[in-house]
Amino acid sequence: MKRWRQTMALLGLSMLLCSCVGLVGPERPPAMDSNGNKIFDSLERLMEKLGEEETVPVLIMMDEQSDVQKLDEVGQIDLRMQYTVVPAVAATMTRAQIADLAQKEYVQHIEHDAEVRVLMNSASDWFGVAEARQEFGVSGDRDGSATGYSTDDVVVAVIDTGKSISYRT
Repeated sequence: MKRWRQTMALLGLSMLLCSCVGLVGPERPPAMDSNGNKIFDSLERLMEKLGEEETVPVLIMMDEQSDVQKLDEVGQIDLRMQYTVVPAVAATMTRAQIADLAQKEYVQHIEHDAEVRVLMNSASDWFGVAEARQEFGVSGDRDGSATGYSTDDVVVAVIDTGKSISYRT
């Protein structure tokens, strides 16, 4: 019976977390590319502050892997990483290079390659995890170990990068 309650609690928690995905709605998520120029809004704000020759780290999402070879069209780019799972690269570019590259048909979007830090200080409250744990009496600690999680415990993780795949209108 206890295992069934734990399973139901985890299922309820999963449903709660999945329902939060709909909060953004079907329209373009905020802080992406509100004007449709392929440059994320946060990068555009950063570009306004850049000097003529200053560079900024960017992520460039393209239509296909083979499009990486076409990047030479915008001049010398400091290519830092080419991804193999998705057709994207990390590079360092000037604002003129970014503006030029955004005009290319094979580019889906360009965004700031900003440093990201993972914090757990508010996620439990925002997504109702703490409330669900309290309501269902589930902590994930199945073996009663006071030293932390073990292989007998139940751990559920939701990884949300805040990124979405393609929002084409």
